[in-house]
Amino acid sequence: MIKNFLNFQARIKSLFGLLQSPATIIKDLSDLQAPPVEPLRDTWRWDQDAGDWFINLPFDFAGKSVATINRWVVENLSVSLETFSGFLRPWKVEIKTRPLEGQGHSTTMSLPTTMSLQWNPRQPYEEFIQTVLDRIQTASDPIGNLRIDLDMCTYVRTADSPESPLQAWVRGFAKLNFQRGYSSKGGGGLMLYFYCTLFCRLSLVGDLNDELYELNQPILAQALQTWKQRLGGEIDVEAGRAGLYRYGFRP
Repeated sequence: MIKNFLNFQARIKSLFGLLQSPATIIKDLSDLQAPPVEPLRDTWRWDQDAGDWFINLPFDFAGKSVATINRWVVENLSVSLETFSGFLRPWKVEIKTRPLEGQGHSTTMSLPTTMSLQWNPRQPYEEFIQTVLDRIQTASDPIGNLRIDLDMCTYVRTADSPESPLQAWVRGFAKLNFQRGYSSKGGGGLMLYFYCTLFCRLSLVGDLNDELYELNQPILAQALQTWKQRLGGEIDVEAGRAGLYRYGFRP
């Protein structure tokens, strides 16, 4: 799965290359180890309710082993990470187990458990992702929830480049969550949350964000379209700003 994850970076890098403009400094997208930068919030703002996207994941848990259920979670998460590679990067992951109602899987008391993993920049990024997937797969009970804090590699302006947008990792504006259904046939879902107006033409205070919108929205649209195709489900828009739709934000 990690091999597929790395191979997918090359395809994403090719997409970003097509979107390059002469006035834009392009970051080396192969550098997943690069630290996040502090962006200037000039024509965009933090927005807790900017946009949510949801994909339903059907699955019948009846009679399934813990290993089978958790492998299903790993497979869907791996596809999502491959899809977003070079654009969204997990740096903190909270894993919660939850026994299936009416089915005792664990040899322990089958109480919900929580573990947290955080990426140390001195650790190879691929090693961190492999550790996350291994912990999910080997959990003693079925995974109930995942909460994944994401860095995003997006176009922003910085104190060192206040006029020309550059592409870099920024932190604190996106999450990816997984939630398992509560019935044996409930399946689950993956939810992507954005907490900023970087991908919107208008910010919270009405400032025009045209330049960053034109650079960032095509990347988001392509990523969401690919996510839909690879997981084989429809994207539902949960909530968000005006213009929100299943592939990002309309002008």
